[in-house]
Amino acid sequence: MALTAEDFRQHYESLSDDALLEIHADELTAVAGECLAAEMERRGLLEAEPEPAADAAATEVDPDAAVEELTCVAEYDYPDEADLARGLLEAAEIPATVDHEPNNWKLMVPAEFANQALQMLVTPLTDEELAAQAEAAGWEDEPDEEDADEEAEEPAE
Repeated sequence: MALTAEDFRQHYESLSDDALLEIHADELTAVAGECLAAEMERRGLLEAEPEPAADAAATEVDPDAAVEELTCVAEYDYPDEADLARGLLEAAEIPATVDHEPNNWKLMVPAEFANQALQMLVTPLTDEELAAQAEAAGWEDEPDEEDADEEAEEPAE
């Protein structure tokens, strides 16, 4: 499946500011990197540097807070695949992150969501489910150029 610039734009639009900032632009394809930069610029994330005081507050740890154990539910060879899988899980309200090691991207979820995440990633969707998700995401059922060319070549009966 070839991803288009529009696919990347829609994916990055669906992410939170924090999720966008976690993406390592140097690991993306040229098209994905351009789309990421455009979305970050649109949101004003490129020019805003965090204040040192805000940064210190963000790193403070609540001693009473339990450390959440993360579990790897999938590994990918390409960052775009991992980001799309993360987006799928986040759309289902399953918190997910991507950890990067050389030539390996691990999709991590809290242990309590591991089974649900695995089910989502391995269960094929029906045509109706795909159509419902596409509709919910704002995609319209438009024929691609190849289909339109084929229809134009068919003689009317």
